[in-house]
Amino acid sequence: MVIYEVSVEVDKEIAPAYELWLKEHIVELVKMAGFDGAKLFTFDSGNPLVTNWVTHYQAKSLDLVQNYLEKLAPSFRADGVQRFGKRFRAQRRILTLTE
Repeated sequence: MVIYEVSVEVDKEIAPAYELWLKEHIVELVKMAGFDGAKLFTFDSGNPLVTNWVTHYQAKSLDLVQNYLEKLAPSFRADGVQRFGKRFRAQRRILTLTE
């Protein structure tokens, strides 16, 4: 199992609009990219000026994640930047299950 993790920090003022977009984005991404599913988490970073979310996208293989990153990720990322500009920050990582 592979988890593609996206962590975002969003300016509090736009958090409600970003959350609506994020939930739609997750559904669309899972369908288009072929992920097995996704889970959305929130956490308190201690900064009252931002809202934080982490999304875990589950994939069967690293190849599936790499395919998404090469072919679909640029347009998905551009959509977020177009809508919200520099009012959010994202970090991404790939987690691979060790047995």
